[in-house]
Amino acid sequence: MATVRAHDLDRAVEELRAGLPGWVSASLDTRRRMLRSLKRRLAVEAEGMVAAACAAHGVKPEGLWAGDQWFILAPFAFHLQALDDVLSRIAAGRDPLSPSATATRPDGRVTVEVWPPTRLDQALFAGYGWRASAWMPRGVTGAQVRTSAAKAYRGAGFDAPGVALVLAPGNFSAGPPADALSMLYHEGCVPVVKLNPVNAYLRPYLERVFAEFIDAGWIRFVDGGPEVGQYLAHHPGVDRVHLTGSATTHDALVWATG
Repeated sequence: MATVRAHDLDRAVEELRAGLPGWVSASLDTRRRMLRSLKRRLAVEAEGMVAAACAAHGVKPEGLWAGDQWFILAPFAFHLQALDDVLSRIAAGRDPLSPSATATRPDGRVTVEVWPPTRLDQALFAGYGWRASAWMPRGVTGAQVRTSAAKAYRGAGFDAPGVALVLAPGNFSAGPPADALSMLYHEGCVPVVKLNPVNAYLRPYLERVFAEFIDAGWIRFVDGGPEVGQYLAHHPGVDRVHLTGSATTHDALVWATG
């Protein structure tokens, strides 16, 4: 690791650590405003992101296969909308889960319907019959699920906020921003997102989409090879690692190579 590059990575971690208290203490209104800013900026940058992805894949932007790149980007947009819906329910004094979201199987196990999460998603995918539920551990009741849902936004706070390293996937465009969003809104962490070399071309677009979070010291994007991920994964200022990638990467981080 070159000294100059290590200095830049150290600075990114230091800036996130300095910004962490501000994100942890941010009000619900602030979080909703930032989320809606993300949605607007994504709408502005989406066409450029898709064009860049098409170029990287050797696909014509006006061709049939360009639709695949739009579809790959869609999960991030769905994630944004679902979060906005939940936070809006809380802001309005309602429970984050609708009464119909939970069900109990014949064996007593509680499930929570997680897809489609919003009415818009229900309308868009009505003809496909796609549904998904999360199964709770045995013994967990529906009342417990409803009480603990989105507890960080209802007075309980986040379990383990900190600086998180996100080792983002390279196989689809929605992966890096969706993982970053999970760290921010689900875990209360401020992430340094290490882009995979395969889709590092997304960095300028993502930095514009997350511009307000960058200005506040709540997210940083970096790129580079395995040596960058290795350096950050063992950085004393990084509290946790979120990995979307191969078992080989996991093993190299935990046990080293060779």
